[in-house]
Amino acid sequence: MSDEEMLSHYIELVHRHGGKLRACWSNCWCILEDEDHGELHENASVPFYLLENPSPNRHNGWPLDSISWLPEVGKYLVDCTEEDMEYRNRKGGYTDTFHLWILEAADHLISGTLPRFE
Repeated sequence: MSDEEMLSHYIELVHRHGGKLRACWSNCWCILEDEDHGELHENASVPFYLLENPSPNRHNGWPLDSISWLPEVGKYLVDCTEEDMEYRNRKGGYTDTFHLWILEAADHLISGTLPRFE
């Protein structure tokens, strides 16, 4: 799907469910050394809303940012500043552990100490 096709699809989905849906991103990353060794990292975002009336602004490659409403800052994700996001994450109790994980996993990869998958 193109960005606009994806945006249209999700706007229609939100519309069918009353114009507003509560949502949360579930993220997962993996660093692999080989088929037997690697590390996984999972986390979930602070909840937000998908709205049927989009912001006119767009992030190329991230079309849903235009319909993702962050109630803590009263803005669409596409319109948020870095300060808005820091405030939202603090208020929502979100801790971004990805940066620490990626440094640790990269160190394990370089030193050949990635754990074996079970």
